[in-house]
Amino acid sequence: MARLSIFVLGSPRFELDERPISLPRRKATALLVYLAVTGDRHRREMLATFFWPDSDQARAYAYLRNTLWEIGVALDTLETAIPWKNVIPAAKNISDSIVHAMEKHGEKVLAFAHLSHIYRDAASIYITF
Repeated sequence: MARLSIFVLGSPRFELDERPISLPRRKATALLVYLAVTGDRHRREMLATFFWPDSDQARAYAYLRNTLWEIGVALDTLETAIPWKNVIPAAKNISDSIVHAMEKHGEKVLAFAHLSHIYRDAASIYITF
């Protein structure tokens, strides 16, 4: 497994397997340090509000998704259409399954779900992980 080292005294710097890495923006640096220091799961609503308090929810979610992608946290996406009666349980079960599957490999993962399309009888669940 790769080893990420974070140094926060002075200017923040990062090493992946003892090789320096750089992040494209200060917000990406702040988010990575925050996630590493807290070491917990966080709801995307909280992260979006905390890091982009002046943005509306949709824009803050987009900023969060893009920033997570920049720091290598978000790895993939999945989208599926589900009948309305199954949307909430399916979103939770899919997200939980992804998290548990990665835990078996010693990896931590954040999974975010939102509705990308709405139909009369169903909705599309879009999951970023």
